[in-house]
Amino acid sequence: IVDSALALALYFDAPMIMVVSPLTFARNYGVDPRRLHVYSPLALNAAGVAALALGSGLHLYLAAASMLAYFPSIRAWRAIKILGGASGGGARGAALAYGALSHIAAATSTAALAVALAASAAGPLEVLHMALMGFVAVHVFMYVPFMLPSLTRLRPASLNPAPPLLMAASSIARPWAPTASLALAALATALLASSMRRRGRR
Repeated sequence: IVDSALALALYFDAPMIMVVSPLTFARNYGVDPRRLHVYSPLALNAAGVAALALGSGLHLYLAAASMLAYFPSIRAWRAIKILGGASGGGARGAALAYGALSHIAAATSTAALAVALAASAAGPLEVLHMALMGFVAVHVFMYVPFMLPSLTRLRPASLNPAPPLLMAASSIARPWAPTASLALAALATALLASSMRRRGRR
């Protein structure tokens, strides 16, 4: 079950993020989604699929390298400039800052996954949790406040960056403090859910 879930997380969920992100938040960093090099991390991901098919444990490292390569491919370092005040104020500035913080959180937790793998501190279950919480969930949390209102009558009361940051912290803690990691993930989810309000209510 763990191996199947891990394959799904690394070779379906993660690549979906890499495809969608250049079309959405990555545009804030000056990314042109029509340029093929933006999707180059998918080549490493495909190599991971091939290694998995051959039964090689190398696939974990290739998948992690793919997720790491994704951040420079979308120029995520420009998130720091946005947080420095280049985004301006108001609702647009808050939205840009929220996305920037989420990308920084995801990059940090993904780097922690790579370190845990290199230090042999993460087995398949830990890699599964770290990939889902630190890469996939942080990105999902980044999109929820913007996409949910178009699908439901819910809208965010505010753009609180705590949920994606806590989810990234949960991922980083997973190999060394699994109980605390799960508690942080539950808290992040609860905070995000409690921030959503029905339209028309304050």
